[in-house]
Amino acid sequence: MKIPENAKKILVFLEDIQLVEQARALDELAMKTMETHIFIKSSISMSDVSNILKQQLIGTHLFICGTWPFIQEIKEKAYLAGFSEDELHYEVMGPRKEKAFCVKCYSYNPRQQEDKISCRNCQTSLLISNHYSRRLDAYLGYIHVS
Repeated sequence: MKIPENAKKILVFLEDIQLVEQARALDELAMKTMETHIFIKSSISMSDVSNILKQQLIGTHLFICGTWPFIQEIKEKAYLAGFSEDELHYEVMGPRKEKAFCVKCYSYNPRQQEDKISCRNCQTSLLISNHYSRRLDAYLGYIHVS
């Protein structure tokens, strides 16, 4: 992670204490002279996370390290608190499970490397777009017409 020059403060959210050693960005943070706070999931509730994020000033950046579901949960709370995509940095530990959203039956499917999949729920042939919907937390799957 490259820490932006305009960052005034960094909040670090770790899913597990063992990730302290694995989070590559922490080495770079140690070299900086900016206010840094580290939070570990086991010692803070998600409502506390929301409250902390709502109190931050412009110039605060977040670094999130953990599994994809943990990162998504923190990111969603950050968006609700007014953080932009540029202020969020993350490092995924383990597989990143991406989803494709079926526009016909509104169900989620595991995203695969192929551009075309069959919806697990309605068996419709879908073309998976490059568009990622933050609101749906999924790539959009449009109906494929032969």
